[in-house]
Amino acid sequence: MTSFEDETGVYSREFCMKVALKISNMTDLPAECKRHGDVVSNLQRRLTKARDDATAVQGLGAQANARVSQAKIQRRLTNTRRFQGRATQKTS
Repeated sequence: MTSFEDETGVYSREFCMKVALKISNMTDLPAECKRHGDVVSNLQRRLTKARDDATAVQGLGAQANARVSQAKIQRRLTNTRRFQGRATQKTS
């Protein structure tokens, strides 16, 4: 019996939680650890959140890491016509 097994030979909950924090795929979790329902649900939740975050950033494409140029920032801040609606424009 090793230090991470209990007296029945099953991995302890604490050991399985440590393993679950380090793996990135559900199939990497040992079968003995799948008996602990809370470990499995925590791992599934973490993997789902990571996948959702990756999908959200993936949808942005190059915009996710692109920097806005100084000229573009200045145009956005100084273009006053941008804030005038059609109702306030002069009609001739």
